Amino acid sequence: MRKAAWSYRVFLRYALWQLPGFTVFLATLLVVFHWTNLSRWWIWTGVVLWVVKDLFLFPRVWRAYDRDPSRVTHSMIGKKGIVESYLHPSGLIQVHGEIWRAEVRGERPSVDPGESVRIEQVQGLTLIVRPEREGAEVDSPASRLVKPSEGERG
Repeated sequence: MRKAAWSYRVFLRYALWQLPGFTVFLATLLVVFHWTNLSRWWIWTGVVLWVVKDLFLFPRVWRAYDRDPSRVTHSMIGKKGIVESYLHPSGLIQVHGEIWRAEVRGERPSVDPGESVRIEQVQGLTLIVRPEREGAEVDSPASRLVKPSEGERG
């Protein structure tokens, strides 16, 4: 499996988002320098520490600045989810700790909470899912009803 990597475009986006904070920090340092006897050494130390902070944080947060949502959503196809709210035909499922709106497709028009589903397609922010064991006997409240045998029918 190929590990996702950042690009220069992502780094540029990160740097541009850091620019306003850096500008306010630098302006504050310059005002303090003007009104006190602060040494230039402190200003340069502050600037260097700010840049080092940004360089230290970038590897940990770069995914938040990556704008390719198709890579994220389409990588979910084939993943397993757990139904959170009754799917008839739409409801909520949990995938990797996140709650998503989902719509069930297939022979069974509804899926009960706690059952597992597979993601087949992504349409915007809605996941199109199919019950994991399509066609198999599923232990749901309706399947637990006792059906009368041939001899008991009247």
